[in-house]
Amino acid sequence: MKVRTNRLDKPNRTTSERHRRSLLAAAAIALGGSLLLLLGAGWLQHGVSKMAISGLGALLLIGALTGIFRTLDFSTPRLVNGTPPQLAWIRILVCLMGVIYTVIEDLPAIASLPVGMQSNYQFWHLLNMLPGYSALLANPNLLGILQWTTAALLFLGLIGFQTRAALFLGGVGFLLIEAILRRYTYFFHSGLVLVYLTLLLPWTPCAATWSFDRSLNPQMRQPRAQSVGFSVYACFTVMAVIYLLCGLSKMRDSGLALGHSPVSAHSVSRFAHLAVHLSGSRSVREFLASSLLEK
Repeated sequence: MKVRTNRLDKPNRTTSERHRRSLLAAAAIALGGSLLLLLGAGWLQHGVSKMAISGLGALLLIGALTGIFRTLDFSTPRLVNGTPPQLAWIRILVCLMGVIYTVIEDLPAIASLPVGMQSNYQFWHLLNMLPGYSALLANPNLLGILQWTTAALLFLGLIGFQTRAALFLGGVGFLLIEAILRRYTYFFHSGLVLVYLTLLLPWTPCAATWSFDRSLNPQMRQPRAQSVGFSVYACFTVMAVIYLLCGLSKMRDSGLALGHSPVSAHSVSRFAHLAVHLSGSRSVREFLASSLLEK
């Protein structure tokens, strides 16, 4: 009876494996096509065609990734070998770096910068639509509250206390801080990975171990191996995609001229406004005069 059952199950397993491989191949082709569409849209000028191609590429990318993720087994060690301690370690490192990036900035000083330094890129128009965003940029006290509240929330995420809520709110605050800094300078890549990871981690079981939530609730159910493996894989994917796109943006802006900085013109114009704004300060004039006398 056992032999007969095995003989019946073997063709079913073979058919299921073939079906899974065919779905994975179709999803991989769709993924390649979506990346080509997105890259092609990046070279187009602003317009309806760029928005249409970008939207089509984004939808195709979401569908391809959904198909790939549904066919892959993330619980197998051959793919990711993700474990709850590994995911918790990612949470601790991301939150620690996020706290450092947050506290080292003098965010309240942004309020004294001239309006002419603000970038007019499309993304900033979305921020201007937020209620109270202009008042936030003009008020050093509000900027200080934003900075230290974000640091406190990321620290709670680091120790794993109310992890999901702390990471989500801290990630939103960290995104807003990094957006403000880039609006007055240029779109630099430092800290960009942390922005996406802080927004991704709240949707993962990263507090399953090495957290106060786990210590205060020992009866917390352990996450499935598939969920943990997928979460670790998603973190790795975010890092890989961001570095890939950052490298491609350098090639698009400056080609192979590695000695040329593609952001130099933007940064020079921003810092020129800053120099003009600060030139009326007595301390700045004295510093410039003493520098010239030393030469």
